[in-house]
Amino acid sequence: MLEPLLRFTLKAMNRYKEHTDLELMDLLKNGDEIAFNEIYDRYWKLLFAVAASKLNDFTDAEEAVQDIFADLWKRKAKIVLTYSLKSYLAGAVKYRVYEALGLRQRLLEKKAALMGSTGS
Repeated sequence: MLEPLLRFTLKAMNRYKEHTDLELMDLLKNGDEIAFNEIYDRYWKLLFAVAASKLNDFTDAEEAVQDIFADLWKRKAKIVLTYSLKSYLAGAVKYRVYEALGLRQRLLEKKAALMGSTGS
């Protein structure tokens, strides 16, 4: 038999599935962890799929998605959605992918420069 607190928590979590993204964001702004978890559950697979397809690396994609959600939690009180939460997260994953690709490129250039300087 489930403990009363666990039963209460499961019921609360199920109710959150019925909330709109905007309602979840309002709850998140007040530090609601269950709202954050629901947003994560709704969008992590989509963000991961986009990041993985662009980065061609599951580890980098996972890191990008984790960074997005860590940033969402840190900035929760300041975030203003111009369109939708999905659009906001799509922009965030795009930014993280560009950032990761730029870092890769800089590392390759540094490596090439080092290889060139040791080869002479």
